Amino acid sequence: MSELEVFAQGEKAGALELTHDGLFYEFSGTIRAEDGIVRLYAVAGWDSEYLGIPEPQASGLFLRVRLPASHFAEEPVCGAGCWTVCR
Repeated sequence: MSELEVFAQGEKAGALELTHDGLFYEFSGTIRAEDGIVRLYAVAGWDSEYLGIPEPQASGLFLRVRLPASHFAEEPVCGAGCWTVCR
Protein backbone atom coordinates (compact mmCIF):
# COMPACT_ATOMS: atom_id res chain seq x y z
CA MET A 1 0.00 0.00 0.00
CA SER A 2 1.26 3.46 -0.82
CA GLU A 3 -0.08 6.98 -0.60
CA LEU A 4 -0.64 9.23 -3.60
CA GLU A 5 -0.69 12.96 -3.02
CA VAL A 6 -3.51 14.70 -4.90
CA PHE A 7 -2.88 18.14 -6.38
CA ALA A 8 -5.40 20.62 -7.76
CA GLN A 9 -4.52 24.01 -9.21
CA GLY A 10 -0.92 23.59 -8.01
CA GLU A 11 -1.84 22.97 -4.36
CA LYS A 12 -2.04 19.77 -2.35
CA ALA A 13 -5.70 18.79 -1.98
CA GLY A 14 -5.27 15.57 0.00
CA ALA A 15 -4.12 12.01 -0.52
CA LEU A 16 -5.41 8.69 -1.82
CA GLU A 17 -4.33 5.25 -0.66
CA LEU A 18 -3.14 3.00 -3.48
CA THR A 19 -3.37 -0.75 -3.03
CA HIS A 20 -2.14 -3.22 -5.65
CA ASP A 21 -4.51 -6.19 -5.37
CA GLY A 22 -3.60 -8.85 -7.93
CA LEU A 23 -4.69 -7.57 -11.34
CA PHE A 24 -6.18 -4.35 -9.93
CA TYR A 25 -5.17 -1.07 -8.35
CA GLU A 26 -7.57 0.25 -5.72
CA PHE A 27 -7.65 3.98 -5.02
CA SER A 28 -9.45 5.28 -1.92
CA GLY A 29 -9.43 8.37 0.24
CA THR A 30 -10.87 11.77 1.06
CA ILE A 31 -9.71 15.05 -0.41
CA ARG A 32 -10.40 18.64 0.60
CA ALA A 33 -13.75 19.95 -0.54
CA GLU A 34 -13.72 23.08 -2.69
CA ASP A 35 -16.31 25.13 -4.54
CA GLY A 36 -17.35 22.81 -7.32
CA ILE A 37 -16.81 19.24 -8.44
CA VAL A 38 -13.41 17.70 -9.00
CA ARG A 39 -12.51 15.03 -11.54
CA LEU A 40 -9.60 12.90 -10.38
CA TYR A 41 -6.87 11.36 -12.50
CA ALA A 42 -4.02 9.04 -11.52
CA VAL A 43 -0.67 9.97 -13.07
CA ALA A 44 1.83 7.26 -14.04
CA GLY A 45 4.84 8.47 -15.99
CA TRP A 46 3.60 10.24 -19.12
CA ASP A 47 0.13 8.71 -18.87
CA SER A 48 -2.92 9.52 -16.77
CA GLU A 49 -6.08 7.54 -16.13
CA TYR A 50 -9.48 8.95 -15.17
CA LEU A 51 -10.55 7.82 -11.68
CA GLY A 52 -13.93 9.52 -11.44
CA ILE A 53 -15.73 12.20 -9.48
CA PRO A 54 -15.59 11.82 -5.69
CA GLU A 55 -18.83 11.96 -3.73
CA PRO A 56 -19.40 14.73 -1.18
CA GLN A 57 -19.33 13.73 2.49
CA ALA A 58 -19.09 15.69 5.74
CA SER A 59 -15.30 15.23 5.86
CA GLY A 60 -14.67 16.25 2.23
CA LEU A 61 -14.88 14.47 -1.11
CA PHE A 62 -14.58 10.65 -0.94
CA LEU A 63 -13.46 8.34 -3.74
CA ARG A 64 -13.05 4.57 -3.93
CA VAL A 65 -12.40 2.92 -7.29
CA ARG A 66 -10.71 -0.22 -8.68
CA LEU A 67 -9.03 -0.18 -12.07
CA PRO A 68 -7.18 -2.92 -13.95
CA ALA A 69 -3.42 -2.64 -13.46
CA SER A 70 -3.10 -3.13 -17.24
CA HIS A 71 -4.37 0.47 -17.67
CA PHE A 72 -1.03 1.71 -16.32
CA ALA A 73 2.40 1.24 -17.90
CA GLU A 74 3.94 1.76 -14.43
CA GLU A 75 2.70 2.29 -10.87
CA PRO A 76 0.86 5.60 -10.40
CA VAL A 77 2.90 8.23 -8.57
CA CYS A 78 0.39 11.03 -7.85
CA GLY A 79 -3.15 12.20 -8.40
CA ALA A 80 -4.39 15.30 -10.17
CA GLY A 81 -7.71 17.06 -9.77
CA CYS A 82 -9.42 19.19 -12.35
CA TRP A 83 -11.89 21.53 -10.68
CA THR A 84 -15.14 22.13 -12.51
CA VAL A 85 -17.44 24.73 -11.01
CA CYS A 86 -21.10 23.76 -11.22
CA ARG A 87 -23.65 26.35 -10.14
